[in-house]
Amino acid sequence: IQGWIAQEDTEKLKSICSEILKDDYYIEFEEVKEEEIDDVPIKLKNGELVSAFESVTGMYSYPKYNEIDPTPLLTPFYLIFFGMMVADAGYGLIVLIGSGLALKFLNLDDSKKDFAKFFFYLSIPTIFFGLIYGSAFGDAIKLPTQIIDTNKDVNT
Repeated sequence: IQGWIAQEDTEKLKSICSEILKDDYYIEFEEVKEEEIDDVPIKLKNGELVSAFESVTGMYSYPKYNEIDPTPLLTPFYLIFFGMMVADAGYGLIVLIGSGLALKFLNLDDSKKDFAKFFFYLSIPTIFFGLIYGSAFGDAIKLPTQIIDTNKDVNT
């Protein structure tokens, strides 16, 4: 049998094989060869916040084995720009509550859970910039927290 395993999981594999097969196995680990780089599967290692944005990286292309994962670099900018573009405290609050309830009470599979986390995290800058721009539910509610009026100063 031949396959790929993350380097940090090699000892775990050895112990599982030893437990099940006792001494009736042979296992060998090799370093990745240059000609195999394009075939090596990747395993992204990101924290909870950044892992929610791995789907954005996947829309373009996941990094190859020997490349840098751009997700940690992309995440803060995506949060800021999304918050600035949507910038509605009411909408952000609805998304925050909806995604929070979904994460807490629904039995979601991993991909749906990541999607709910993605929107949960995006709701926070949406609320923040909504408060700065004084916007809640479009122009239905004017908030007293408005610092920047984008209707008067269009260069902001």
